[in-house]
Amino acid sequence: ETEKKLTTDALWVEQYLRFQLQTFETELRDLATDIGRDPQQTDHIRAQIQHLVSIHSEFIDISWFSPDGNLLESAPPGLNIVSAYKPALADHSRLFGKPVYSSPRHTTEGWAVDMVAPVYTNNRSAGSLWVILSLDRLLSRNVPWWVAGKYHVSLTDAGGDALLSKSSIMPTNNQARHTISFDPPLTGTYITVTPYQSRPAIGPIV
Repeated sequence: ETEKKLTTDALWVEQYLRFQLQTFETELRDLATDIGRDPQQTDHIRAQIQHLVSIHSEFIDISWFSPDGNLLESAPPGLNIVSAYKPALADHSRLFGKPVYSSPRHTTEGWAVDMVAPVYTNNRSAGSLWVILSLDRLLSRNVPWWVAGKYHVSLTDAGGDALLSKSSIMPTNNQARHTISFDPPLTGTYITVTPYQSRPAIGPIV
């Protein structure tokens, strides 16, 4: 029964995190479409980018790059400290015509991934939108208290080593852990949910 509950809760966490990423992808696609309608509307584009950064603390920054990799807009303005243009990732997003992800990487803001969406104007490339997405904030904001109170939730690599976790308390019941692949969207990444050791009941004093 306990194992079944662990599996159910772990699947809930995985599906909810996927839902959040899909929501971000949709918003990025909508922004790309908006830019594509009129790339000259720089004030409007800047306001849209700043709005997305302001409502999602998971977004470290958003940048719009030209097809040849020149930075056109960025929010927060001038930050762009962890966003380095990678032509292969931009090409990948254009090839699939949708947002794609880099492998998780460690930055000055902790663990993060690049989420990249293509921008088109009249069926021609108008560059790419680049979001630096904080995985630390993704976990801390989207794993609810009722899960965090019972489980240690972490993102792990293929070897089972934790990249980051929701809790600073280490679990003591490693045998009962449940691991689910989170690839796609995040290459080589797994969600591992481990229950905390329950405290033994205190019997009557004889």
